[in-house]
Amino acid sequence: MPGGYPAAMRRALTLSAVIPLAVLVACGGSGGSGGTSATAPASSAPATPTALSAWVTGGGRHWQQTLVADFGTAQKAADGQDPGALITACRTLQQDSGGAQGYSPIPDSDAESHWSRALSLVGQAAGDCVTGLENQDSAKIAATQALLGTATSELQAATARLGQVSSG
Repeated sequence: MPGGYPAAMRRALTLSAVIPLAVLVACGGSGGSGGTSATAPASSAPATPTALSAWVTGGGRHWQQTLVADFGTAQKAADGQDPGALITACRTLQQDSGGAQGYSPIPDSDAESHWSRALSLVGQAAGDCVTGLENQDSAKIAATQALLGTATSELQAATARLGQVSSG
């Protein structure tokens, strides 16, 4: 692929690939439910560690792990300089970020605000990834990088807030 697109995508994906894992750790570890059952909607009051744990085990962990896996698949495709595999991975990431958006909100309004914004940005970035690679459009690749950078900041903010809630 001309223009160094795989290298640009590797940089963009590396920036964000480990951040969802930090959210997963802050929310209570790994393993567990893969369900998508709903929990209580986010409130304006801060969440309790118990409410947060219920969100995680009720399906939040499933979406966190799914997105971590999606980022890993996209990273592997970018590292292998396989545009076709990267397009497929970005489509999956876009679909799964939408699925995560459809899951119940984090029961803490501050964390949810950052999480929701991050998911939206990841979905946009994944769409730009597909368009950029299919059309060899360097502007879309640059947009992907910028969106993932902002999504990373939002995920870091969500992680910080979840850490505050988890520690009581």
